[in-house]
Amino acid sequence: MRSGIRSCGGRQRSRRLLSAAAAAHADHAARTGSIGKVFWEPECVSFRTAAHWASVFQQCPRIEHVVADTLPDGWRHWRDYEQAAEERGKNPFPSDAEALDRDQGRYIGFVRVRARRNASEAVNLYAPGLAEPAVTGTS
Repeated sequence: MRSGIRSCGGRQRSRRLLSAAAAAHADHAARTGSIGKVFWEPECVSFRTAAHWASVFQQCPRIEHVVADTLPDGWRHWRDYEQAAEERGKNPFPSDAEALDRDQGRYIGFVRVRARRNASEAVNLYAPGLAEPAVTGTS
């Protein structure tokens, strides 16, 4: 195993972290790659679907027309970055290019969210008065 690679329990632990449906279809994300790294680690629990991000943004009362989808070829952009950084010795982490190649955008990629601000009034957090300290009693 290369220096700096964390296993976190290997394949079995990684499979448990995937949802049951994803594990059935995305076994490649829980496989150990040629450099000894499993793509799906505990930190990946923050990865969410486009539908999840749409529901988060739809809760904001100041935006409308929320559209979330997967960026076309986003996985390729990620893979190309990983390969370029690895080739130049600039990637501080083990590369995920192999896992991205196996997945080919089926489960791993970039989510894009677009929305339009509506006409509702928002608090201007950049208003000069908000930055000034409150004046307390003077003598």
